[in-house]
Amino acid sequence: MFSQIICASALVLSVLATPTPLPPCSWNTTKQPCSCAAGTYLVNATTWGVIGADVKDVAKITDDFHQTTWFGSVTSSTTGNGKKPGATRTFSEGPFSFVEELFDFTQKECGEFTMKYIQHDVPVTFDIPGAPQTYAGQWDTLKVYSSGKDKTSIYWNIYSCFSVDSPFAHFHELAINNVTDILKQAGKIKGPGEAPHSETIGSVPKSASKRSFTPLRI
Repeated sequence: MFSQIICASALVLSVLATPTPLPPCSWNTTKQPCSCAAGTYLVNATTWGVIGADVKDVAKITDDFHQTTWFGSVTSSTTGNGKKPGATRTFSEGPFSFVEELFDFTQKECGEFTMKYIQHDVPVTFDIPGAPQTYAGQWDTLKVYSSGKDKTSIYWNIYSCFSVDSPFAHFHELAINNVTDILKQAGKIKGPGEAPHSETIGSVPKSASKRSFTPLRI
């Protein structure tokens, strides 16, 4: 009996000591811890901002997956309908290309929408001499919704598994500010907004990242 208790205790300790492996990062894990592919690191960045304009005016600038100039980038090619899942957009710089796919899109008559998109054909490795870069996945959610009369909130979240630094929080803040500037020039700003701010969880170790990833710009 004593030996059976010892064996049972050892079994329990063994089970407790064995960590449960985290699931691979995907759309199903965006609300819980997950694991990136070897050599890449999970970064979760969320940006919020408020624009003093009607949600329809903000949506006209931001609700088409194929229209990217509002965040300072141009596509080299697109496929499909920019408001229907399955559409793609390609960003190119020299011999390198980065493809994103619209995963989900819903929109209300008032203009509010939720857009979700992913990195296409992962993993992608750019064999840059001395600093190879691997992109093993990114999962973005962009929400634009009314938060009062002439007040529109923007929520932008990204999970990414990259081998290089990804300053997406700063990039998203600049993009939201750019939407405000576009609307100011059009005379569409009707009230005060709130400057965008961000929260980032996770990072790429400096020893692992020899070169930062900069989103492609105009």
